[in-house]
Amino acid sequence: MTGFYGHRPTTSERHHSWELLRRLVHMYPNLPWLIFGDFNEILRDEEKSEGRLRPLCQIQRFSSVVADCALKEVEFRGPLFTWSNGTVSERLDRGFLNPEGASLFPNALVQHLDVGASDHLPLLHNLQGEVSGRKERVHRRFLFESFWTKDEQCTKIVTNTWGNDSLVSVQEKIKDCAENLQQWNKEVIGCVPKKINALKESLQKFPIGVATEAEKQQREAIKEELEKLYSYEETIWKVRSRLNWLQEGDNNTKFFHAYAKGRGRQNKVEGVFNENGVWCDSMSEVQQAFVEYFSNIYRSEGCVDMELVLNSIPCKVTEVVGDSVSEFCLKVLNEGEDLTNVNHIFISMIPKVTKPK
Repeated sequence: MTGFYGHRPTTSERHHSWELLRRLVHMYPNLPWLIFGDFNEILRDEEKSEGRLRPLCQIQRFSSVVADCALKEVEFRGPLFTWSNGTVSERLDRGFLNPEGASLFPNALVQHLDVGASDHLPLLHNLQGEVSGRKERVHRRFLFESFWTKDEQCTKIVTNTWGNDSLVSVQEKIKDCAENLQQWNKEVIGCVPKKINALKESLQKFPIGVATEAEKQQREAIKEELEKLYSYEETIWKVRSRLNWLQEGDNNTKFFHAYAKGRGRQNKVEGVFNENGVWCDSMSEVQQAFVEYFSNIYRSEGCVDMELVLNSIPCKVTEVVGDSVSEFCLKVLNEGEDLTNVNHIFISMIPKVTKPK
Protein backbone atom coordinates (compact mmCIF):
# COMPACT_ATOMS: atom_id res chain seq x y z
CA MET A 1 0.00 0.00 0.00
CA THR A 2 1.43 3.35 -1.05
CA GLY A 3 0.25 6.90 -0.47
CA PHE A 4 1.10 9.19 -3.40
CA TYR A 5 1.27 12.95 -3.93
CA GLY A 6 1.68 14.38 -7.42
CA HIS A 7 3.99 17.37 -7.97
CA ARG A 8 1.78 20.47 -7.76
CA PRO A 9 3.63 23.83 -8.02
CA THR A 10 4.71 23.60 -11.67
CA THR A 11 3.22 21.25 -14.25
CA SER A 12 6.55 21.15 -16.07
CA GLU A 13 8.01 19.26 -13.09
CA ARG A 14 5.17 16.78 -12.84
CA HIS A 15 6.95 14.27 -15.06
CA HIS A 16 9.15 13.51 -12.03
CA SER A 17 6.03 12.20 -10.26
CA TRP A 18 5.21 9.94 -13.20
CA GLU A 19 8.76 8.58 -13.39
CA LEU A 20 8.61 7.86 -9.65
CA LEU A 21 5.36 5.97 -10.21
CA ARG A 22 6.99 3.87 -12.93
CA ARG A 23 9.90 3.02 -10.63
CA LEU A 24 7.59 2.09 -7.76
CA VAL A 25 5.51 -0.32 -9.83
CA HIS A 26 8.61 -2.28 -10.88
CA MET A 27 10.07 -2.59 -7.37
CA TYR A 28 7.77 -5.46 -6.32
CA PRO A 29 6.19 -6.67 -9.58
CA ASN A 30 4.57 -9.84 -8.24
CA LEU A 31 2.93 -8.45 -5.11
CA PRO A 32 -0.62 -7.03 -4.88
CA TRP A 33 -0.37 -3.24 -4.64
CA LEU A 34 -2.78 -0.42 -3.82
CA ILE A 35 -1.61 3.13 -4.53
CA PHE A 36 -3.82 6.07 -3.66
CA GLY A 37 -3.67 9.77 -2.93
CA ASP A 38 -3.70 13.21 -4.51
CA PHE A 39 -2.25 12.83 -8.01
CA ASN A 40 -2.92 16.50 -8.84
CA GLU A 41 -4.08 15.50 -12.30
CA ILE A 42 -7.24 14.33 -14.04
CA LEU A 43 -7.73 11.42 -16.45
CA ARG A 44 -10.74 12.77 -18.35
CA ASP A 45 -12.11 16.20 -19.30
CA GLU A 46 -15.35 15.62 -17.35
CA GLU A 47 -13.32 15.37 -14.14
CA LYS A 48 -12.98 19.16 -14.09
CA SER A 49 -15.70 21.78 -13.69
CA GLU A 50 -15.25 25.49 -14.46
CA GLY A 51 -11.92 27.23 -15.01
CA ARG A 52 -9.58 26.80 -17.97
CA LEU A 53 -9.58 23.54 -19.87
CA ARG A 54 -6.84 21.13 -18.87
CA PRO A 55 -4.21 20.84 -21.63
CA LEU A 56 -4.65 17.54 -23.44
CA CYS A 57 -0.93 16.76 -23.20
CA GLN A 58 -1.12 16.77 -19.38
CA ILE A 59 -4.04 14.33 -19.35
CA GLN A 60 -2.25 12.11 -21.87
CA ARG A 61 0.92 11.97 -19.74
CA PHE A 62 -1.10 10.81 -16.73
CA SER A 63 -3.04 8.30 -18.86
CA SER A 64 0.22 6.97 -20.31
CA VAL A 65 1.78 6.26 -16.94
CA VAL A 66 -1.41 4.49 -15.78
CA ALA A 67 -1.32 2.33 -18.91
CA ASP A 68 2.44 1.70 -18.72
CA CYS A 69 2.10 0.51 -15.13
CA ALA A 70 -0.99 -1.61 -15.95
CA LEU A 71 -2.91 0.07 -13.13
CA LYS A 72 -6.65 -0.48 -12.70
CA GLU A 73 -8.62 2.41 -11.28
CA VAL A 74 -10.59 1.55 -8.13
CA GLU A 75 -14.33 2.12 -8.55
CA PHE A 76 -15.62 5.08 -6.55
CA ARG A 77 -18.91 5.98 -4.88
CA GLY A 78 -19.97 9.47 -3.94
CA PRO A 79 -19.47 12.90 -5.55
CA LEU A 80 -17.45 13.00 -8.78
CA PHE A 81 -15.10 15.81 -7.70
CA THR A 82 -12.71 15.41 -4.77
CA TRP A 83 -11.19 18.90 -4.65
CA SER A 84 -12.61 22.41 -4.93
CA ASN A 85 -11.39 25.93 -4.26
CA GLY A 86 -14.94 27.26 -4.25
CA THR A 87 -15.00 27.96 -7.98
CA VAL A 88 -13.12 25.20 -9.75
CA SER A 89 -13.82 21.55 -8.91
CA GLU A 90 -11.67 18.59 -9.99
CA ARG A 91 -11.20 14.90 -9.33
CA LEU A 92 -7.57 14.85 -8.21
CA ASP A 93 -7.75 12.05 -5.62
CA ARG A 94 -8.16 8.38 -6.52
CA GLY A 95 -6.83 4.87 -6.00
CA PHE A 96 -5.29 2.26 -8.30
CA LEU A 97 -4.56 -1.47 -8.07
CA ASN A 98 -1.92 -3.35 -10.01
CA PRO A 99 -3.02 -6.57 -11.83
CA GLU A 100 -2.18 -8.76 -8.82
CA GLY A 101 -4.15 -6.48 -6.51
CA ALA A 102 -7.11 -6.29 -8.88
CA SER A 103 -7.18 -10.10 -9.11
CA LEU A 104 -7.04 -10.47 -5.32
CA PHE A 105 -9.62 -7.75 -4.65
CA PRO A 106 -11.97 -7.69 -7.69
CA ASN A 107 -14.74 -5.84 -5.80
CA ALA A 108 -12.59 -3.09 -4.28
CA LEU A 109 -14.33 0.26 -3.85
CA VAL A 110 -13.41 3.74 -2.68
CA GLN A 111 -15.96 6.14 -1.24
CA HIS A 112 -15.61 9.91 -1.55
CA LEU A 113 -16.68 11.21 1.85
CA ASP A 114 -18.15 14.70 1.85
CA VAL A 115 -17.06 15.63 5.40
CA GLY A 116 -14.57 17.93 7.07
CA ALA A 117 -13.31 21.43 6.33
CA SER A 118 -10.52 20.48 3.91
CA ASP A 119 -10.70 21.46 0.25
CA HIS A 120 -10.11 17.74 -0.51
CA LEU A 121 -12.62 14.98 0.19
CA PRO A 122 -11.22 12.06 2.24
CA LEU A 123 -11.15 8.67 0.51
CA LEU A 124 -12.41 5.56 2.28
CA HIS A 125 -11.06 2.41 0.61
CA ASN A 126 -12.70 -0.94 1.16
CA LEU A 127 -11.03 -3.83 -0.61
CA GLN A 128 -13.99 -6.14 0.02
CA GLY A 129 -16.30 -3.91 -1.97
CA GLU A 130 -18.69 -2.69 0.72
CA VAL A 131 -19.30 1.00 1.25
CA SER A 132 -20.64 2.64 4.38
CA GLY A 133 -24.38 2.86 4.85
CA ARG A 134 -27.05 0.18 4.90
CA LYS A 135 -28.54 -1.06 1.66
CA GLU A 136 -32.24 -1.70 1.46
CA ARG A 137 -33.21 -5.29 0.92
CA VAL A 138 -34.85 -5.87 -2.44
CA HIS A 139 -37.50 -8.54 -2.89
CA ARG A 140 -36.36 -10.88 -5.63
CA ARG A 141 -38.89 -11.26 -8.42
CA PHE A 142 -39.85 -14.56 -10.04
CA LEU A 143 -37.43 -15.68 -12.75
CA PHE A 144 -38.13 -18.63 -15.01
CA GLU A 145 -35.04 -20.85 -15.31
CA SER A 146 -34.57 -22.13 -18.86
CA PHE A 147 -33.14 -25.45 -17.62
CA TRP A 148 -36.53 -26.29 -16.09
CA THR A 149 -37.79 -27.10 -19.59
CA LYS A 150 -35.40 -30.07 -19.64
CA ASP A 151 -37.51 -31.74 -16.96
CA GLU A 152 -40.90 -33.20 -17.92
CA GLN A 153 -42.31 -32.20 -14.54
CA CYS A 154 -42.07 -28.53 -15.53
CA THR A 155 -44.44 -29.05 -18.47
CA LYS A 156 -46.83 -31.00 -16.24
CA ILE A 157 -46.93 -28.17 -13.68
CA VAL A 158 -47.70 -25.55 -16.33
CA THR A 159 -50.33 -27.77 -17.98
CA ASN A 160 -52.06 -28.63 -14.70
CA THR A 161 -52.06 -25.02 -13.52
CA TRP A 162 -53.46 -23.72 -16.79
CA GLY A 163 -56.11 -26.44 -16.80
CA ASN A 164 -57.31 -25.57 -13.29
CA ASP A 165 -60.92 -24.41 -13.77
CA SER A 166 -60.95 -22.63 -10.40
CA LEU A 167 -58.43 -20.12 -11.77
CA VAL A 168 -60.49 -17.83 -13.99
CA SER A 169 -58.21 -14.99 -15.03
CA VAL A 170 -54.85 -15.06 -16.78
CA GLN A 171 -53.38 -13.11 -13.86
CA GLU A 172 -54.40 -15.83 -11.40
CA LYS A 173 -52.94 -18.55 -13.61
CA ILE A 174 -49.61 -16.72 -14.03
CA LYS A 175 -49.34 -16.12 -10.28
CA ASP A 176 -50.27 -19.69 -9.34
CA CYS A 177 -47.97 -21.17 -12.00
CA ALA A 178 -45.01 -19.13 -10.75
CA GLU A 179 -45.63 -20.22 -7.15
CA ASN A 180 -45.92 -23.89 -8.14
CA LEU A 181 -42.73 -23.77 -10.20
CA GLN A 182 -40.83 -22.09 -7.38
CA GLN A 183 -42.04 -24.67 -4.88
CA TRP A 184 -41.11 -27.53 -7.21
CA ASN A 185 -37.69 -26.03 -7.84
CA LYS A 186 -37.09 -25.68 -4.10
CA GLU A 187 -38.28 -29.17 -3.12
CA VAL A 188 -37.22 -31.27 -6.12
CA ILE A 189 -34.52 -29.50 -8.10
CA GLY A 190 -32.87 -27.82 -5.12
CA CYS A 191 -29.44 -26.26 -5.20
CA VAL A 192 -27.80 -27.80 -8.27
CA PRO A 193 -24.12 -27.29 -7.22
CA LYS A 194 -24.78 -28.83 -3.78
CA LYS A 195 -26.54 -31.82 -5.34
CA ILE A 196 -23.62 -32.31 -7.73
CA ASN A 197 -21.13 -32.34 -4.84
CA ALA A 198 -23.27 -34.79 -2.87
CA LEU A 199 -23.55 -37.14 -5.85
CA LYS A 200 -19.81 -36.97 -6.50
CA GLU A 201 -19.22 -38.05 -2.90
CA SER A 202 -21.72 -40.89 -3.33
CA LEU A 203 -19.98 -41.98 -6.51
CA GLN A 204 -16.77 -42.55 -4.54
CA LYS A 205 -18.54 -45.36 -2.71
CA PHE A 206 -19.04 -47.21 -5.99
CA PRO A 207 -15.71 -47.00 -7.88
CA ILE A 208 -15.09 -48.44 -11.32
CA GLY A 209 -14.89 -52.23 -11.14
CA VAL A 210 -17.42 -52.76 -8.35
CA ALA A 211 -18.16 -56.43 -7.89
CA THR A 212 -21.91 -56.93 -7.63
CA GLU A 213 -24.58 -56.18 -10.22
CA ALA A 214 -26.50 -54.09 -7.69
CA GLU A 215 -23.45 -51.88 -7.10
CA LYS A 216 -22.97 -51.44 -10.84
CA GLN A 217 -26.59 -50.35 -11.23
CA GLN A 218 -26.20 -47.94 -8.33
CA ARG A 219 -23.10 -46.43 -9.93
CA GLU A 220 -24.86 -46.01 -13.29
CA ALA A 221 -27.87 -44.38 -11.62
CA ILE A 222 -25.60 -41.86 -9.87
CA LYS A 223 -23.75 -41.11 -13.11
CA GLU A 224 -27.03 -40.60 -14.97
CA GLU A 225 -28.27 -38.16 -12.33
CA LEU A 226 -24.92 -36.36 -12.37
CA GLU A 227 -25.07 -35.98 -16.13
CA LYS A 228 -28.53 -34.43 -15.86
CA LEU A 229 -27.41 -31.99 -13.15
CA TYR A 230 -24.28 -31.05 -15.10
CA SER A 231 -26.57 -30.21 -18.02
CA TYR A 232 -28.73 -28.06 -15.70
CA GLU A 233 -25.67 -26.30 -14.30
CA GLU A 234 -24.24 -25.56 -17.73
CA THR A 235 -27.56 -24.10 -18.90
CA ILE A 236 -27.82 -21.94 -15.77
CA TRP A 237 -24.42 -20.35 -16.28
CA LYS A 238 -24.79 -20.12 -20.04
CA VAL A 239 -27.92 -18.00 -19.54
CA ARG A 240 -26.23 -15.83 -16.92
CA SER A 241 -23.12 -15.34 -19.06
CA ARG A 242 -25.24 -14.52 -22.16
CA LEU A 243 -22.66 -16.18 -24.39
CA ASN A 244 -25.09 -17.34 -27.04
CA TRP A 245 -22.33 -18.04 -29.54
CA LEU A 246 -20.87 -20.86 -27.43
CA GLN A 247 -22.83 -24.10 -27.55
CA GLU A 248 -23.77 -26.28 -24.59
CA GLY A 249 -22.55 -29.84 -24.21
CA ASP A 250 -18.82 -29.18 -24.31
CA ASN A 251 -18.22 -29.01 -20.55
CA ASN A 252 -17.95 -25.23 -20.65
CA THR A 253 -19.50 -24.67 -17.22
CA LYS A 254 -16.35 -23.18 -15.65
CA PHE A 255 -15.93 -20.81 -18.58
CA PHE A 256 -19.60 -19.75 -18.44
CA HIS A 257 -19.32 -19.30 -14.66
CA ALA A 258 -16.19 -17.13 -14.86
CA TYR A 259 -17.65 -15.03 -17.66
CA ALA A 260 -20.95 -14.53 -15.82
CA LYS A 261 -19.17 -13.52 -12.62
CA GLY A 262 -17.05 -10.99 -14.47
CA ARG A 263 -20.07 -9.68 -16.33
CA GLY A 264 -21.98 -9.36 -13.06
CA ARG A 265 -19.19 -7.28 -11.49
CA GLN A 266 -19.00 -5.12 -14.60
CA ASN A 267 -22.73 -4.49 -14.85
CA LYS A 268 -23.58 -4.09 -11.18
CA VAL A 269 -24.93 -0.62 -10.45
CA GLU A 270 -24.46 0.51 -6.84
CA GLY A 271 -25.97 3.92 -7.55
CA VAL A 272 -26.47 6.55 -10.23
CA PHE A 273 -25.81 10.22 -10.88
CA ASN A 274 -29.07 12.12 -11.33
CA GLU A 275 -29.57 14.81 -13.96
CA ASN A 276 -28.03 17.38 -11.61
CA GLY A 277 -24.84 15.35 -11.20
CA VAL A 278 -25.66 14.31 -7.60
CA TRP A 279 -24.73 10.76 -6.56
CA CYS A 280 -27.75 8.67 -5.49
CA ASP A 281 -27.36 5.27 -3.83
CA SER A 282 -30.48 4.78 -1.72
CA MET A 283 -33.42 2.91 -3.19
CA SER A 284 -35.75 5.94 -3.15
CA GLU A 285 -33.13 8.26 -4.67
CA VAL A 286 -32.28 5.83 -7.48
CA GLN A 287 -35.98 5.31 -8.25
CA GLN A 288 -36.55 9.05 -8.44
CA ALA A 289 -33.50 9.54 -10.67
CA PHE A 290 -34.76 6.90 -13.10
CA VAL A 291 -38.29 8.34 -13.16
CA GLU A 292 -36.97 11.84 -13.88
CA TYR A 293 -34.66 10.63 -16.64
CA PHE A 294 -37.03 8.28 -18.44
CA SER A 295 -40.30 10.19 -17.99
CA ASN A 296 -40.01 11.78 -21.42
CA ILE A 297 -38.22 8.95 -23.24
CA TYR A 298 -40.79 6.14 -23.13
CA ARG A 299 -43.62 8.18 -24.57
CA SER A 300 -45.38 7.36 -27.83
CA GLU A 301 -46.13 10.00 -30.45
CA GLY A 302 -48.48 7.65 -32.27
CA CYS A 303 -47.99 4.81 -34.74
CA VAL A 304 -48.74 4.96 -38.47
CA ASP A 305 -48.84 1.20 -39.11
CA MET A 306 -49.57 -0.84 -35.96
CA GLU A 307 -50.13 -4.00 -38.02
CA LEU A 308 -46.56 -3.82 -39.28
CA VAL A 309 -45.29 -3.48 -35.70
CA LEU A 310 -47.29 -6.46 -34.46
CA ASN A 311 -46.23 -8.65 -37.37
CA SER A 312 -42.59 -7.92 -36.55
CA ILE A 313 -42.92 -9.35 -33.03
CA PRO A 314 -42.00 -13.08 -32.92
CA CYS A 315 -44.61 -15.40 -31.42
CA LYS A 316 -43.40 -16.98 -28.17
CA VAL A 317 -46.71 -18.25 -26.72
CA THR A 318 -46.83 -22.04 -26.18
CA GLU A 319 -49.73 -24.33 -27.05
CA VAL A 320 -50.56 -24.81 -23.36
CA VAL A 321 -51.14 -21.14 -22.49
CA GLY A 322 -51.75 -19.76 -25.99
CA ASP A 323 -55.56 -19.70 -26.04
CA SER A 324 -55.88 -17.98 -22.65
CA VAL A 325 -53.24 -15.36 -23.42
CA SER A 326 -54.67 -14.63 -26.88
CA GLU A 327 -58.18 -14.29 -25.43
CA PHE A 328 -56.94 -11.87 -22.78
CA CYS A 329 -55.03 -9.76 -25.34
CA LEU A 330 -58.10 -9.55 -27.58
CA LYS A 331 -60.19 -8.36 -24.63
CA VAL A 332 -57.65 -5.65 -23.95
CA LEU A 333 -57.69 -4.50 -27.57
CA ASN A 334 -61.40 -4.87 -28.27
CA GLU A 335 -63.17 -4.48 -24.93
CA GLY A 336 -60.81 -2.30 -22.91
CA GLU A 337 -59.90 -5.03 -20.38
CA ASP A 338 -58.20 -3.57 -17.29
CA LEU A 339 -54.39 -3.98 -17.42
CA THR A 340 -53.70 -2.76 -13.89
CA ASN A 341 -52.83 -6.19 -12.47
CA VAL A 342 -50.49 -7.25 -15.27
CA ASN A 343 -49.04 -3.98 -16.50
CA HIS A 344 -45.71 -4.26 -14.65
CA ILE A 345 -42.51 -3.35 -16.46
CA PHE A 346 -38.98 -4.46 -15.58
CA ILE A 347 -36.52 -2.16 -17.31
CA SER A 348 -33.27 -3.94 -18.09
CA MET A 349 -30.42 -1.52 -18.75
CA ILE A 350 -27.91 -2.66 -21.37
CA PRO A 351 -24.60 -1.01 -20.40
CA LYS A 352 -22.69 0.84 -23.10
CA VAL A 353 -19.71 1.33 -20.79
CA THR A 354 -17.92 -0.81 -18.22
CA LYS A 355 -18.96 -0.25 -14.60
CA PRO A 356 -22.11 1.81 -15.37
CA LYS A 357 -23.29 4.48 -12.91
